[in-house]
Amino acid sequence: MVPVNSVIMVIRSGILKHTLPVAVNKVPITVNQDLKVFIPGERILTRFLAVQFKMQEKDILSGVRAVTADNIEFNSLKQRRMIVPPIDLQQKYLMFLERIDKSKFVIHKFLYCTTHNTKSIIKPRPNTKESGKIREGTTCRRILTFLAQTDCFKDFAMQAAEAERSIAISPSTAAILSRRALELAVRWVYVHDDALTMPYRDNISSLIHEYSFRKLIQPKLFDMLKYTIKLGNVAVHTNTNVKHDAAVLSLRCVFQFCKWIDYCYGENYINRHYDMSLLPDAGKEKKTQEELENLQKELSGKDQKLEEAIKENEKLREQMTKLRKENETGRSYEVDKDTEAETRRKYIDLDLAEAGWTIGKDCLTEVPVTGMPNSTGKGYADYVLYSNNGKPLAVIEDKTKQCRPDERKSSGKLYADCLENQYQQRPIIFITNGFEMQIIDDTQDDPQRVVSGIFTKEDLQRMVDQRTSKKPLIHLEIQDKITNRPYQKEAVTVLCESIMNHHRKLLLVQATGSGKTRVSISLVDVLRRHNYSKVIILFLADRKALVSQAKKSYSNLLPDLTVCNLLENKEDPESSRMIFSTYPTMLHAIDDTKRKDGKKLFTPAHFDLIIVDESHRSIYKKYQEIFRYFDAVLLGMTATPKEEIGRNTYEIFDLEQNVPTYAYELDEAVKEGYLVDYRTREYKTKIIGRRNPL
Repeated sequence: MVPVNSVIMVIRSGILKHTLPVAVNKVPITVNQDLKVFIPGERILTRFLAVQFKMQEKDILSGVRAVTADNIEFNSLKQRRMIVPPIDLQQKYLMFLERIDKSKFVIHKFLYCTTHNTKSIIKPRPNTKESGKIREGTTCRRILTFLAQTDCFKDFAMQAAEAERSIAISPSTAAILSRRALELAVRWVYVHDDALTMPYRDNISSLIHEYSFRKLIQPKLFDMLKYTIKLGNVAVHTNTNVKHDAAVLSLRCVFQFCKWIDYCYGENYINRHYDMSLLPDAGKEKKTQEELENLQKELSGKDQKLEEAIKENEKLREQMTKLRKENETGRSYEVDKDTEAETRRKYIDLDLAEAGWTIGKDCLTEVPVTGMPNSTGKGYADYVLYSNNGKPLAVIEDKTKQCRPDERKSSGKLYADCLENQYQQRPIIFITNGFEMQIIDDTQDDPQRVVSGIFTKEDLQRMVDQRTSKKPLIHLEIQDKITNRPYQKEAVTVLCESIMNHHRKLLLVQATGSGKTRVSISLVDVLRRHNYSKVIILFLADRKALVSQAKKSYSNLLPDLTVCNLLENKEDPESSRMIFSTYPTMLHAIDDTKRKDGKKLFTPAHFDLIIVDESHRSIYKKYQEIFRYFDAVLLGMTATPKEEIGRNTYEIFDLEQNVPTYAYELDEAVKEGYLVDYRTREYKTKIIGRRNPL
């Protein structure tokens, strides 16, 4: 038993991403392997030791490396230096902290009372009613008071009202609180509607991308939800200063979604419009990045697991689903067109900020160019992204803008032509309508394709540099120590030919035991020696054992390749050229893994090649988000591709039915003597059931 007045610390948990739990036990307890116990000596008070750990929280958590199973090395804790003043000074210090805690409680209580009694300090505006009732066709001062009047809506309605009030203090805070309000509202819909299916995880991004959810909501709403989520992420994870009008737009998007909830499930639905004139005046207070991150952590750490909440409300889900269907036939709902158009325009700027670009610095708008095929020969590129040496890396054509009459036939390619003539470097081309982003690198004859967002400066610079560094994938030198069988060398050759022909999805079908992993290793080796893979390769498998086995094989056959298994704590993904991971771990890593400078590590263009092991059972539906996010050549490996509707391996890889990129199946392997055939035996068994006693 752990004695009373010991310090208890959590050393293994996902919560270590955000905070370091430390407590003092008041009764004897037992602990498991996720907890460690510190028993203070005579020289230090128990609570003073606990305070010391909390003071060093940030430094302690910096040593946590894992993505899914975070843990702290216990030996590192034992080696930490502690301040140990005399006992009387320790007591005085603890009394001082108690006074601070009491003061904080009094202040919080005062603020609570103040915010919930605004009628006493805010004079009503003309034409508004003090009773709290709202006029048809508008809102009241609090964005969603009409929802707060319904008991079941109060949770997310009050959070939305709080977001609106915070706009007067800090736009960044308003953006974070708007995202939080949206998250609560989306979770509410999942809890109360039987038509929705739980995705692989219950974070806000996964919830809105779930097919059943997208099918349920108005299509135009989806992009508004993405905007609110992305703005909240930018506020938390970047140093970008969120502007007042961007935060207001986020509030408008939340309003549109909550109005849809009222339309589906509310008792007294009115098609209201958002009145921005009722918003509080903008303040000048600027929050630090640390304050914003702490706010996000506090908001996200208190939710009940969504699956548990759904189980507790099964009967209510049936009733609310029935109500929604009835309301959809008897009511009308329209998305505000002005909000939709504004969201499209703002989304591009938001995408740029998330990728680390600063408008007015390394990103310029309305850039004048000459050489356009019009009467004046002049034009204006919507956005141009510049490298550190001042040359254009990319040009963005904004399809949301109204073109001038003499520029109606212009395109991103024409802007790229003009910039290339001026700088002797052709920029990469992005074309967007605000919500969908497409990329073109016509120097490589790559086909135009959809990408998940604008690339970072580092990624674009790498792409431009590769134009001259890459060698043609011909006259291949395939190492016998990796792949020495003829069919293996043929497989590598065919895969390289497909890459040379600009195919970005490859499917390798090989019988079990014929060396699929060796073929992938040989391909990586060839691509590295031809400078096709300058940064990092990702290897994905659906089981930990397969991940560990693959990493071992790559390390043995390519010893100079720096590798990292995301499932292991001590390895550094930032300095590694090849990453190994399971699908769930990679999904978490996309959002959570940071570089040493605090920036996001796994950007959309981070990987050149993604290798998917056992792709016949791993890449359907719930893990598709990984492949939508990363812009990389995709190599799937399987012995048994699926052909069922909804789980068709060939369809996912954009291939003709039963025609993989390369195939070497069991019959051929047996015929050539590399594998042996199997035999079946039949046995008759007798099953005796237990008699039911009477």
